[in-house]
Amino acid sequence: MSKKIGLIATGGTIAGVQAPDMQSYTAGIMPISSLLSVLPFDAAHIVPIQLANIDSCDMDADLWFALVRAVDAALVDMDGIVITHGTDTLEESAFLLQLLVRTHKPVVLTGANRPSNALGADGLRNLYNALCIACSERAHGVLVTMNDAIFAPTDCYKATTLGADCFAARNGALGYVQQGDVHFLRIESRKLPHFSACSPESFARVEILLSYAHNGLGAILHALKEDGVRGVVIAGSGAGNVHSALKRALCAYQPDELTVVCASRLARSFIAPAMLQAPQWIAAGYLSPFSARILLALLLGSGATHDAIVRTFRQFGD
Repeated sequence: MSKKIGLIATGGTIAGVQAPDMQSYTAGIMPISSLLSVLPFDAAHIVPIQLANIDSCDMDADLWFALVRAVDAALVDMDGIVITHGTDTLEESAFLLQLLVRTHKPVVLTGANRPSNALGADGLRNLYNALCIACSERAHGVLVTMNDAIFAPTDCYKATTLGADCFAARNGALGYVQQGDVHFLRIESRKLPHFSACSPESFARVEILLSYAHNGLGAILHALKEDGVRGVVIAGSGAGNVHSALKRALCAYQPDELTVVCASRLARSFIAPAMLQAPQWIAAGYLSPFSARILLALLLGSGATHDAIVRTFRQFGD
């Protein structure tokens, strides 16, 4: 008996259409039914679910949690899930789902770096691969596939806007898809925290501030705090270094006023507690600023104490 795979569409370049001049395109135009109509895949019964059709740079908490609820509902009677998503924020949505969706069934996110009607469009191939992974007996939990590779949500990122080979991972790919055959080189075995959040209200206000030369974010930081921001992730330079002006502004707050997590703005980095420039700050480990923001927002939203937040982030530094 063939498997039943839910295909949840949110838009993105994979559903985009390029203008006749081949110079520009609009994301999130084609419905998922149009992509399925030209996809040569008959290894499973596919159930399309058009959740949204947006450019993923416009992703917000309302749609995030609608996606979580859609995945949870579909997993009740599906053997696996595939999610089509814009590549701009795909890594963020994948990490959020990894923290919120409790399942051993495969939940595979994919997208495209070229619109559907572009020369050398990569969307159909990525979608085909994602469906193959969702049908694989070795695939479990949330995964990302792009350009024939399989990635873990904890360390994948969009590396380039050029060409179809647009995603990479800090720790390398988990595996590959070749002519429909799914090959895993390793399985992500790290145990991650899980949250029961089911609404945007469970996602606390956390912002990312970038440290750079001639930094003047002290005033902006104060304004953010006055606006109800509960946490800040610093995208530091190099090994999480923070400009002295921004550091002075951050050190004016205690953890119960503003929780500060320090990450790096580099694509491949690691921030250890010993590298922090203030004792009350929290090291992001190998998490990117974007993943660290999601984790901190869920922790603060769940009412976690400062010590509990420190312990949770240490899981990403072991």
